[in-house]
Amino acid sequence: MTVAGPAGPAREPVLRLRAASRRYDGALALSPVSLSLHPGTATLVTGHNGSGKSTLLRLAAGLLRPSAGTREVDGRALYLLSGQGARAVESARAAVVTSARLSGLTADEAARVTASALEEVGLAPLADRAVGTFSSGQRARVSLAVALACPAAVVCLDEPTAHLDSDGAALVASTVETLAGRGAAVLVATHDPAAHTWPMDAHLHLEGGVVRSLGRPTRPAEVFFA
Repeated sequence: MTVAGPAGPAREPVLRLRAASRRYDGALALSPVSLSLHPGTATLVTGHNGSGKSTLLRLAAGLLRPSAGTREVDGRALYLLSGQGARAVESARAAVVTSARLSGLTADEAARVTASALEEVGLAPLADRAVGTFSSGQRARVSLAVALACPAAVVCLDEPTAHLDSDGAALVASTVETLAGRGAAVLVATHDPAAHTWPMDAHLHLEGGVVRSLGRPTRPAEVFFA
C-alpha cells in the first residue's frame, strides 16, 4: 500500500516496508506488511492493545529490525512515546535542545527551534523547570515539542494524546498537520476516538498483527493497494 499526499506521489517515498514482519520469541507480533509513505502525509494507526500498533511504528522508525522482509528510509526517523524520553532532572528546555542536537542541528539552531517548539506547545513559561516536576500532561507536551524541534523524514507518534485533555488532543492534531506540512511522513498510533476526525491521508487498522486499511478518513489522498 502507498500513502501519497493530496497532489499524488510527486516525490519518492521516504519510507518503504516490503513484506516486513516481526516476531517476539517465535510469536508473530506483526504479519508481513508492505507500506510506502510519501513526504507530507499523515497516517492514522488504530487497533486494540496488543494488535501490533507500536510494533509497526517501531519498525517504521528503525528501533526494531524486521524478522523478515526489509525496511528502507530516506532520511532520519523519529519515534516518540507520549511523555517518555526526557530525564526527570533535566529542564524541558534542556530535554528538547538535547534531542534537537542529536538530530543534527547546531547549538544555535537547536536553541532557536526549541524556544519555538516550547512556545507552540504552551510550555514556554515552564521551560526551565525540571521535567520531573511536570504533570503527565505536561510531559506529553514535552514529547510534542521534541517532535516539532527535531527535523525528521518520518515521525512516529505513539499514543500522543495519552494523558492529555481535549485542548491537548487538539494540540496533537495541529502538531501532526504542522509536521506533515513541513514534509514529514507522520504515523500516529492512538486509541483516541477524536483522532478519527483529524485530517489524515490514510487509516490503517490492525487486528491481531494484521494491517488492514480503512481508506482515507477526512481528506483526499491516493491510497493504492498492492
